Amino acid sequence: MAADWDTSAVTERMPDVMLTTVRTYKMRNGRVTASQQLALDAMAADLDVAGMTWSQLLHRADGRDVVLDIGFGFGESVLHYAAAEPDRFIVGVEVHRPGVGALCRDAGALELPNIGVVIGDARQWLTDVVPDSALAGIRLFFPDPWPKKRHHKRRFIRGPVLNLLASKCAPSAFLHIATDISDYAHDAREELSQSGSWQLCEGMSHRRERPVTKFEQRAIRDHRPVFDLLATRV
Repeated sequence: MAADWDTSAVTERMPDVMLTTVRTYKMRNGRVTASQQLALDAMAADLDVAGMTWSQLLHRADGRDVVLDIGFGFGESVLHYAAAEPDRFIVGVEVHRPGVGALCRDAGALELPNIGVVIGDARQWLTDVVPDSALAGIRLFFPDPWPKKRHHKRRFIRGPVLNLLASKCAPSAFLHIATDISDYAHDAREELSQSGSWQLCEGMSHRRERPVTKFEQRAIRDHRPVFDLLATRV
């Protein structure tokens, strides 16, 4: 469901040094189910790419372009795009173990060859492992909204992080963001429009083939509009 923009609030800008050091996600203590734990135990052999060098990851990708899915929740988007885009290798990064376990379990059942998983902070992995101009695209669906104004500095889409993402993307690579928080959408649009590295596509509905995740189902149930933003690396 596309939506009109709410321009009633613009996030106060914070110093770059703060934006590069603050945590951008909330830690949750969800219970890992038995099936998720079994999948996590088997993950290293099949899906874990966290300890790989970039050359090793490219060998695993077997010639496919690499696309990053940041904060994939329970993995619906990773599974969907891995099946829909067999010529791309989807690396999902997530900090919450129940979601990682769910993705590993479901990926194993589907036997998709083009999925890699990293448990941890995407910014750290990008900084430590990914060379410049290496990624074909990045997806960020329903990131932690940090609704309180004093917490807006923790939002993922901030200037320094956008610069990091841009440095790791090849020219013409895409950045696709989805959120059900109108203030977050407007804030992200402002950040992108002021970035010299990203060209923001006009319009607010770039849903394309994006699957409905558990987070979006909750938004639909609560009658919250969903915003999609698409930008291209220049």
